[in-house]
Amino acid sequence: MARFDSIIAMAIRLIKKDGMQCNWEKAVQTPIDPSQPWLGSTEVTVTHLPYICFVPASGGLYSLVQYLKGTETPHVGTYGLMAPQSFDPAITDLVLRDGEPLKIKTIDTVKPNEQVCLHILGLVG
Repeated sequence: MARFDSIIAMAIRLIKKDGMQCNWEKAVQTPIDPSQPWLGSTEVTVTHLPYICFVPASGGLYSLVQYLKGTETPHVGTYGLMAPQSFDPAITDLVLRDGEPLKIKTIDTVKPNEQVCLHILGLVG
């Protein structure tokens, strides 16, 4: 049992309660023929279904999140809070919220002692 398992379980429970299930599209490179890697690869889109809690990028919470990484924060419209998943989020991925595509501008990961507890996503619609 890891040290922060109870915090991760709480994040999963609260995000599932207050958030919504979204489509997370991740482009994955797969080789055409694994025994002949020189033939190249094709791009396959894999869809995951994580729960994300969306928070507006304004008001008191926005001011708090701005200080997480310092003053160089790109303009985002919404923040998404996502618990650890079976995949690693990337800037090149796409989030679909009610069919509306949201681009990922920033990914901040809260990981004390190198154990991922929460992903804070900066999203633009």
